[in-house]
This record gives sequence, C-alpha cells and structure tokens, in this order.
Amino acid sequence: MSFTRKLVTLVAATSLAVVGVFAAGSGASASTVPPKPGLPHVKAHANLHPNAIVAWDTYAEPYSANGTGWTASLNNVGAHVEAHEPTAYPAPSGYSITDTLWVAWAAPATGDITISTYGASGTAEDTGIGIFTGSTMAKAKRLAIADDSSAAHFQAQIASFPIKKGTTYHFQIGTTTGSVPGNITVSLTGHYNAPGNDDLAHATTETGRTWVGKGSDVGATIESWEPTDNPTDPSSPRGDSVWWKWVPTRSGTIDVSTNGSASGDLYLGVFQGLTYDTPRQLDFDSSGAEFLEAEAINNLPVAAGRVVYFQVGSLFGFQDAIRLNFTATYTGPQITKVSPSSGSHKGGTKVTVKGIDLSAVDEVFIGTMAAPATVVSSTKLTFIAPASTVKGKVAIFLATGDTTESATNSHSHFTYK
Repeated sequence: MSFTRKLVTLVAATSLAVVGVFAAGSGASASTVPPKPGLPHVKAHANLHPNAIVAWDTYAEPYSANGTGWTASLNNVGAHVEAHEPTAYPAPSGYSITDTLWVAWAAPATGDITISTYGASGTAEDTGIGIFTGSTMAKAKRLAIADDSSAAHFQAQIASFPIKKGTTYHFQIGTTTGSVPGNITVSLTGHYNAPGNDDLAHATTETGRTWVGKGSDVGATIESWEPTDNPTDPSSPRGDSVWWKWVPTRSGTIDVSTNGSASGDLYLGVFQGLTYDTPRQLDFDSSGAEFLEAEAINNLPVAAGRVVYFQVGSLFGFQDAIRLNFTATYTGPQITKVSPSSGSHKGGTKVTVKGIDLSAVDEVFIGTMAAPATVVSSTKLTFIAPASTVKGKVAIFLATGDTTESATNSHSHFTYK
C-alpha cells in the first residue's frame, strides 16, 4: 500500500469577494457551522499593492490557499492585468484571459491535481485559468492554461497536472476577452503519492533516547490489518496512517506526542512486538472532538530489544504535516562489555559482563540457554557459559525475574568454538 495513490479532497467554501467569510465542511451550511481552525480563511486586505484595484489582484499579493483540496468563490469585477502578465490563449484561439485574480498554493505532496473554474450564468460566463511558478510576475513561468469558450456549464479545467511537494503554484483566474467579469468558483482536488512510511513494513526508523520524527499523512492509506477502532471516541474511527519505529536498548518508559503537527485531528497508537508481523498495541490517544489538540502518551513501559511502532493518522481527513516528539527514560540493565567473548562449545567458560544497572539481574541467557548470574556490583556480574550443541556467535540477554531487560548490541555476544 506504500505505493498506491489515493484521491483526497478537503472542501472549504470561502468567500473571497467580501470580508465576511465562512468555512464549512462538505454538506454543511455556512450559516450554521462556524469556521474550524486550520481551514482556509480570509483576512481583511487593509493595504493593497499599489498596482492593485481589488484584493488578490497581483501576483505578488495572491490569496493563499492551503490543504489537500479546496473550493473558493471569487469575484473579478475591477481586477486588471499586470505588466509582464501572460494572457494569450494558445493559437488558434485568438482570445486572452483578462480581469485576473491570483491564488497561491504550496503542494503538500507530490502527485497531480485537477483545478476547475465555474462562471455564473449571466456573469463571468466565459472563464479561464492558468498555472504558474516563479518568485515574481516578471520571472513567472506559465505551465498550463485553459478556457471554457467551448465547454458546457461555463467550466474551464486543467486536469491531471503534475505537482511537486513543496513547490508554490500561482493560479491565474479571470474571464476571457469579451466576457463580463463576475462570480467565479474555483475548485482544486488532488491525487497524492503515498508517503514512504505509509505502512508498518516501511516505517521510518528512529534511534536514540530523544528524537523528533517529521513527516506527513497526505496521500496516506490504511492497511487491511490495522486497527480502526477509536477507544477515545468510538464514533470517529482511525483514518489513513503513517508509521515510525524505534528499538529500546534497555527497558524503561517512553513519552511521545504529536505536539507541533499541522495536521487537523490526529490519533496516536503505540505498538510493540518482536517483528512487524506480531505487533501488540500498548496504548492509544486521540483528541476526539478537540480540534488541533496534540495527542500524548506518557510513562509507557517498554521492553528492551523489542521494536516499538508508532501509528499516526487523521480522524476526519484533514491531512497535513506531522511531528512526532519522543523521549525515553531507561531503567533496565545494559551490557557494555563481555570478557572473554568466546569459549569452548563444551561449556564451562567463566564470563564477566560489565554494564549499567546490573544489580537486579538474576539470570543470563546465551541465545535460548539460561545460566545463573553472580552479581559482583551494579556494573559487573559473572556467569558460567553452558554447553552448546552448535558452534558460532550467539546473543547474550540479561533478565530480572521473568522479564528480559537488555537488548543485544555490538558488545553483547559470545562465540562458541
């Protein structure tokens, strides 16, 4: 599922023609649903560009759209064309786009988009749209243009246009020569490539006691085996997810949160297992109805050497950048040196282990074979290597009670000769 693509549409109706603004989810009434934080919104344009007649009339001061998809209502009455602004439609049209407004949008992921304009009957009946990149109007490069002079329902459309993550695209919106300016609806939808850590088998690997994982769930999917239930809010199942993984070198506790994420309403699941085929969920958190609240799981016990997986995703489709903040507090023993590191397969070799927090260790495992531990101090213990029917290198684990507390590392092996 990592390499699949998924159509993602987030619709927000936004009035650009006046300062009175609304934003509502699909199917909702703008008069009854208040704006949610993070959705596209409009700020009063107190200081227009010197060459602008109406707001968003210049390439330098466009309306800033955001999200994986959006719909906006514009009015280009009073708009003008800038110096250096390309306006001609490809030959043999003979027409141009006029009375233009500008919308800027940064692509949240690589993929392709379809952007459409609809002119209202009796006003702005013949609309046009262009796609540009570039830092200024003088340096802008036109990548595509379309008009609706021959289309039904007054629609201009550029379909399946390839986009690149992080690139800012400027959309030129206007009417065709001879058409009356007026109300124009602009709509963008996208197909986005799934992120590299879309499934657990390709989880992003992190190391160390403290780290910050950065990514995005734009274009993400959900695997068939993944749990979709939401213990915090059963009415809001888990949606598309991305994954991180980390292996503790010692037992202890972890703190993890999504604080600083731009994504809307997230959930966070933590799993642990010997392999990705057998993960077991340890804890879960979601903010439920609290929009943009960070998820957090604190003081969660983890066992040394067993990979920990972090599942992060959206509840309501508001896909965006994700930040995963992690800190581990170790409490279990750790091996730093084994001496001698080899001995006879017949057994009987006295082995000294040096490390950290060894006082509670009562047993040593050489592979699957157990040997009693003699603790000398908190940093030193000894054991007698048991006989082995197989020659070669085996891993050494330290145990306290019924729990294996240390993970293997470059120092924790013994070789039978």
